[in-house]
Amino acid sequence: MASLPVGVINVSRHHMIDVFNQTAADMLGVEMPEVPILDSLVIRQFTLSEIINHTFNTNQRQHSILNLMIDGEARQYDVSTLFHQSGSNAEVMVMLYDLTEVLKLERMQADFLANASHEFKTPLTAITGFVETLQGDAGADEETRTQFLQIVADEAKRLSALVNDILSLSRMQHKVDEKISNLEISAIVEQQLEKIDTKTITVHNDIAPDFSVSGIASDVSTIVQNLLTNSVKYNKIDGEVWISAYKDTQQWQIKVSDSGIGIPLNQQSRIFERFYRGDESRQRKIASGTGLGLAIVNEIVNQHNGEINIKSQVGVGTTISVILPL
Repeated sequence: MASLPVGVINVSRHHMIDVFNQTAADMLGVEMPEVPILDSLVIRQFTLSEIINHTFNTNQRQHSILNLMIDGEARQYDVSTLFHQSGSNAEVMVMLYDLTEVLKLERMQADFLANASHEFKTPLTAITGFVETLQGDAGADEETRTQFLQIVADEAKRLSALVNDILSLSRMQHKVDEKISNLEISAIVEQQLEKIDTKTITVHNDIAPDFSVSGIASDVSTIVQNLLTNSVKYNKIDGEVWISAYKDTQQWQIKVSDSGIGIPLNQQSRIFERFYRGDESRQRKIASGTGLGLAIVNEIVNQHNGEINIKSQVGVGTTISVILPL
């Protein structure tokens, strides 16, 4: 009974408790009571007495979802009761299932779908609108046609990037073991820089050419790509980016710093959320982004039991460090 993942409480008609397992105590945030115990405060303070009494009065199984405050935290429980009578002895068994994390996951999935739908709709609306315009009189003017076709191409690229990022997140959640190999981090940085339009930004690759670690190439490349992309995207005109790496006997670290616009302190804890875009000053910088880059980095880091840290000052710049075990 103690090892069951379900909270179990057995109560007599006179509220004498003869079963109260450890899981129930943990769920309700109370000390494990010594049983049998009469008229338990635990039953009264967590409003379980109502569903228990209703079970006794109807002699029927009851089911309810209870929202309880446990140690100052709102938690949701699936509560079921079973009625049992043997002669004059009647008992009710209460079973508690903690739904908090399940419901949280469902809300996250619903939010993700809602946000993804919005992100898909924006470029599709733009593409549809400009194509319809080109089909009309505007298509006859070469300058206008060129301008509108460029917008359509840009929005199509944005849509493609969004699909690729969502697929990346999906693959990470259903990942199979990938081959670990020796990785030259400086070379990976240079490979990713070739894919990024650094514009007027100067990137300093301070990683020694012979610096290498063991890891999964696709994961490290994705981390580097997204960190560099963000540092360039949120930088100032003629700004700078610095990338460095260190290691010891147990872990290694890659650090990307920039001279960009910075992130307000009240937003720093949220930048790894999917589709989170911060205030308007940052939103204006990511018209072509998907809002998933740092969420992907965070997902990879968590899968490797790593750590990700951020230091940022508005108007000065941002440093993001990723620490991974060797």
